[in-house]
Amino acid sequence: MNAKILTLALAATAMATGCMQKEVVSVPENGSQIGFSTWVGKPTKAVNDLNDNTKFNTFYVFGSYENAGAYTTVFNNDAVTTNDNGANWTAPVQYWVPDKEYKFIAYSDGNNKLTDVEFDDASGNLSINNYTVGNNDLIISGIETQTGLASGNAPVALSFKHLLSKVKFTITAEGFGTAVQVNVSELKIMNARYKGSYTTAGWAPAAEVKADGIAYQDFNANDPDHEAEECYVLPQQYDASYIPVVTFKVSVTDGTTVLATKEVTVDDATSLLAASGNNAEWKAGYVYNYVATLTPDNVSSQFEKIEFAVEGVEDWNADVNGDSQVNENDDIPVNID
Repeated sequence: MNAKILTLALAATAMATGCMQKEVVSVPENGSQIGFSTWVGKPTKAVNDLNDNTKFNTFYVFGSYENAGAYTTVFNNDAVTTNDNGANWTAPVQYWVPDKEYKFIAYSDGNNKLTDVEFDDASGNLSINNYTVGNNDLIISGIETQTGLASGNAPVALSFKHLLSKVKFTITAEGFGTAVQVNVSELKIMNARYKGSYTTAGWAPAAEVKADGIAYQDFNANDPDHEAEECYVLPQQYDASYIPVVTFKVSVTDGTTVLATKEVTVDDATSLLAASGNNAEWKAGYVYNYVATLTPDNVSSQFEKIEFAVEGVEDWNADVNGDSQVNENDDIPVNID
């Protein structure tokens, strides 16, 4: 299988870290309120992608600023929401302190909150611990720094990137004719790591893999309206200890009779990560589309095409009167007055 790779041009900002005491203090409710605006990179269409504000309606923000040798916490995993498709975002009320430099970072796990996250005040970095990949699109913003003004503060502009990879399968059927249906079932990625922890250095996958694989929906491969199946996966590289593979079953039927079946396992040098052409790696924010075409030849040797042979075309019959006299003139006279 070949992989088509769609690249998202999204940058993450890293800042130097240091050690400093952290304090939580109240901020007077006067002056300019802290507000937010957002942008999310768009990979491809998917039900759960947070790729527009119709679907993306909640993120969770951390923020603090240095205050006389300590850090003042402003936001601590607090929800920021929108109910007007991202035109406005509502955050817990906090106010800017003039001349203080703030650091903000935010994330959203399919609009859901994570509890095992750590915010580093000095760098502004966010670590996500013990994450399990499911049906949620996990996104994270870059670190945004902004200095408080006495008035006229702009909303904190957060640009998000996708932290997971996405693996698609586009499996089509050709050459079977219109009288049969080619069904693909039990499509799975086996032996892929699906848990891990994230830091600015990237993902550290746990060794555990799902025993029953990452499952995809069954579908009719020769249905032109069928969209490719896709699923989120943990960014990872393979080594000699494990290689993610894909398995699925093919069934060819005329509606009542099963004409052929086949079980497919791609587990050699053309396995999923090896076929990606990307240093045997699934990278965060990338979409990998594995394309396969099912034909009668690669599904079963039982298929034989219905073929035709022409044995000839009968000559025109000149014996009009039917007396079998080949030398007789069978011309039909036409009288003209």
